[in-house]
Amino acid sequence: MSFGPPCASMASRGEPVDVADLAREGVRREAIARGMLDAGRPSLPAFVARSPGLDEPRHLRDLTSVFERVDASDPVRALVSTPPQHGKSLACLHALVWLLKRHPERRHAYVTYAQAFTQEQSAIAARIAQQHHLELDRCTLNQWTTPEGGGVTFTSRGGPLSGKPVDGVVIADDLLKDREEANSQLVRDKAMGWLSGVAFTRMHPGASVVIVATRWHLDDPIGRLIEAGGYEYIKLPAITDEGEALWPERRPLAWLRQQQAHVLPADWSAMYLCEPIADGARVFGPSAYYDAAPPGRDAHGFDAAYTRSTSSDWTVTLSGRRSGDQLFITNMLRRRVPAEQYANEYVPLMLAAGAREVTFFGTAPERGISSLLSAHGVTVNFETATTDKLARAIPVATAWNRGEVLLPRDAPWVPQFEAEVSTFTGHADAHDDIVDALAALHHALFARATVRIRRL
Repeated sequence: MSFGPPCASMASRGEPVDVADLAREGVRREAIARGMLDAGRPSLPAFVARSPGLDEPRHLRDLTSVFERVDASDPVRALVSTPPQHGKSLACLHALVWLLKRHPERRHAYVTYAQAFTQEQSAIAARIAQQHHLELDRCTLNQWTTPEGGGVTFTSRGGPLSGKPVDGVVIADDLLKDREEANSQLVRDKAMGWLSGVAFTRMHPGASVVIVATRWHLDDPIGRLIEAGGYEYIKLPAITDEGEALWPERRPLAWLRQQQAHVLPADWSAMYLCEPIADGARVFGPSAYYDAAPPGRDAHGFDAAYTRSTSSDWTVTLSGRRSGDQLFITNMLRRRVPAEQYANEYVPLMLAAGAREVTFFGTAPERGISSLLSAHGVTVNFETATTDKLARAIPVATAWNRGEVLLPRDAPWVPQFEAEVSTFTGHADAHDDIVDALAALHHALFARATVRIRRL
């Protein structure tokens, strides 16, 4: 993995040097003059560049400068938000080795969301330590110890840190695993509780804490600590305010725009631009329309109402056609039909609409509906719903937002379709039956080749 060309070599190659880079270099030289950095030893970016296959992480200069201040015994409380796959963890692991080589008596802690992942990171850090000839008396996946009494404790959110004082730095690197964890208030509370009750209580006077994360949620640990105050907040969006890629050597702007087309707007804003959006953000953007559907392969998505109540959810069958990478929605049936009326009322409508085979994301109580449909001539491709509605909607929502899912311009059911889809958030929506059927239809036409469907 390469971090890009070393900034120290830019002037020698005659390339233009960014004014901000010159300013940062001026700060570094001032720090050397004040004794904060040793001119005879490499800075953290230069240290990273000494690892095989790596160059200086110019795009992470704001992060590496935080660790240079930690090295200079400047207590730091920093929150750093970065895009995914931009090398933040590798920079943090190098920082631990670099700090121990410079101050082998100091004690640090490194924590992630799960112990198994922490140990993976510890193994990477051990290779870095070996490459840079860091002397250790003890080197396990959970604990390093130097001859001078310093070291690193590797643990996880909720993991042990008792008896492990920190007079160097606590690095919390992604305390939340993914969006599912970030959307859980229980998990967010546990992460913050662990920081407050365990990590922060192990810190000695003069110790630092650096929390680094790709963000999903406003109420994540970074968001809560911003609200509490007393922390500096550093954002490193994948695309800068000037419209340039943060890491053009490895994540160029054209590639980032391709990524943007394949993720939900809320995910793009939170993860890549470091701007989480409040719960309730809409998932589907503006509609696209067609006048006549071209030839292609047809399929039908289904979602069932399975309670007896007349105020229950709706039963929906969506018909669509795939042509190339586009999905043309061709018809919608939508009724409130109690289970006992399926055979008499709804199945004839499905058959008349040509829906003799449907794809259905269902739960255990809905298996009876699948059996009933099968008994009356409708083949059901039943896929057990193992994720939440938002997760199931993401593939079709990203296609929709690329303009690849189109509606007939004048069909009478389109306003009802748009009313539900345009307000869908994935969080306690009043009705989401159309979205569920749409997700199933998209799955039938675009994922059936790679996902095994169990037939009832």
